Amino acid sequence: MSFWAACLVLATPAGSEACATCHLEQHAAWAVSRHAKAATNALFVANFKEEPLQWCLTCHAPLGDAAAGVGCSSCHAAPHNKPVTPVSCEGCHQVNFPKARVDPVTPGAWPMQNTFAEWRASGSATTCKQCHLSKGHAISGGHDLALVASALELITRRDGEELEVVLRNRGVPHRVPTGDPFRALRFELLDDLGLVVASERFGRDITRGPDGWQVTRDTTVPAGQGEVRATLRPRRPATRYRLMLIYVGTTTARAVPAEAESVVLEGELTSR
Repeated sequence: MSFWAACLVLATPAGSEACATCHLEQHAAWAVSRHAKAATNALFVANFKEEPLQWCLTCHAPLGDAAAGVGCSSCHAAPHNKPVTPVSCEGCHQVNFPKARVDPVTPGAWPMQNTFAEWRASGSATTCKQCHLSKGHAISGGHDLALVASALELITRRDGEELEVVLRNRGVPHRVPTGDPFRALRFELLDDLGLVVASERFGRDITRGPDGWQVTRDTTVPAGQGEVRATLRPRRPATRYRLMLIYVGTTTARAVPAEAESVVLEGELTSR
């Protein structure tokens, strides 16, 4: 057996730790990443408990062991030194809705995870790993709030009692947020007491049709230099704003409140 083949044998659910022998720095970064915790993080556990489809584990535990998460050999398939390209990410980041939420799952006609197609349609030369591996094998993504914030420009404009908000993509070659449709952004206006006096959600609406679930409305921020706008009329004078990353769904909000809503951007409103 060659050295590379032996490495891939070791990089099994029981042996991903063996990769640390030669790749200590990379393994240490991966071990605290969302990939490592793909099947054990609180969000997934809460939702999988309510809807335990084995189909979900195809991506969240591809090595057959929840504790292994998305391990080394999930991305670094044979040959051992094969470069990771956007196609390496496509299998789990370009997935259609199931026709029905029962095992065995039959894929429908409409994309649920559409990130790879969004990237390809953008025509960008920037690859997945240039952004998401910028911090090494910690694999930053939608749960890295600083990364999400860096992807967006937020502009507010007053017009009498109304306020227009513009969310503009800073060049990210996919929509923001991308991925599963339960991810969304919510812009909020707050008064002097910190109470929400107006809000607007930027996300995806899904409905079930004859060929399964599909996205029927998408107000996420388009790729490249795309932007979305909304006009809000607060119930009381607003003095501050904040942009929240939210995970829509009663299961998430009830079981994992700490991860259901996070502040991405916030600040004082100007008089203009």
